[in-house]
Amino acid sequence: MALSVRKALLLAGIALVITGLPTAAKLVRWFTVISMLFQPVAAAREIMADCQELARCVQMILREVNRIIDFFLNLYAAWYHEEVEKYTLAQIRAATNNFAHLIGQGVSGRVYGGTLGDGRMVAVKRLKDCLRRRAEDTFGMELALLQPLSHDHVVRLVGSCADGEHRILVYEHIDNGTLRDHLNNNGAPPSWITRVQVLLGAARAIEYLHGEDVIHSNVTSANILLDRSLTPRVSGFGASVRRAPGVASQAVDVVQTEGYRDPEYDRTRRLKPATDVYSLGVVMLEVLTGQPPVRANNATLVSWALPSIQARKMDDVLDRRPTSNPSPGQRKALKMVAKTAASCLCRDGDSRRAISHVVTELEETLKLICNG
Repeated sequence: MALSVRKALLLAGIALVITGLPTAAKLVRWFTVISMLFQPVAAAREIMADCQELARCVQMILREVNRIIDFFLNLYAAWYHEEVEKYTLAQIRAATNNFAHLIGQGVSGRVYGGTLGDGRMVAVKRLKDCLRRRAEDTFGMELALLQPLSHDHVVRLVGSCADGEHRILVYEHIDNGTLRDHLNNNGAPPSWITRVQVLLGAARAIEYLHGEDVIHSNVTSANILLDRSLTPRVSGFGASVRRAPGVASQAVDVVQTEGYRDPEYDRTRRLKPATDVYSLGVVMLEVLTGQPPVRANNATLVSWALPSIQARKMDDVLDRRPTSNPSPGQRKALKMVAKTAASCLCRDGDSRRAISHVVTELEETLKLICNG
């Protein structure tokens, strides 16, 4: 600001020498008026910068308040349901042979296979304790979220362990791998009917979760477990949150898996049920193409497959392992899945297909593929 005034006066002085006093005086007055106009502009910029900083602080505060509210809402919901079993660390060590059999790893901890004293096979998730507060929050949130839930396509919480600094969650063990495992199996890849059945089960699970005001926020093919009859169970609730009542979206910090990340959430940092719909759309592309969410060249599956689907060139990306030449009925059904997937992958969350509509469309697709 001061520098601009000095420049104006310097120019006025030069004009005084060159053009004489009358013209120079006019120039001085002109530059003085301009310098005065700069003052409110500079003040407005300072106010704008202060407002932006205040907005960032308010957003951080709101996120922390939402986290606290979610925590207590989850506890409140859990009080009205039967509690799961509680185990000691010694019982957990005995069931897992001292955490000998690692069967998976998620954003919040490692999962070990085990067998309880009564013979039940379980999956034991030992939460990461490198960040004590985060482990405590994850334990309380996940316990309160899952304890009231009961659905054929949602993995069941069996019990918990809060012993000293250890925070552990015990689930029923679904021992036939994940959807991702089966899609990676070149020897015996799942049939088209099985793939649509798994998608339908996962969609029904998400519809149920949303009805219970739970946003999963990390729907992936690796979090869809399959039992011996290939019935799916949605798992991986380490990043899940309870939906705040009466709001369309909420400011929450969650970690999403690469390849499944909702572009709207990345842009706004606000979570909504449509985030799960986007991730399910990516899973649909996996089922159609047989490809992982991130390909060898680090391109996402969405960027590779979606343009072909939108251009009605599904054959360019379709998985040929179930059958090299799908029947007319199968082809029509797969086109319906592709259309549903594309509608789930809109960048704008409000433009995505509602999960109830996804379920309806997959039900129609399953009928079609079974009859074709």
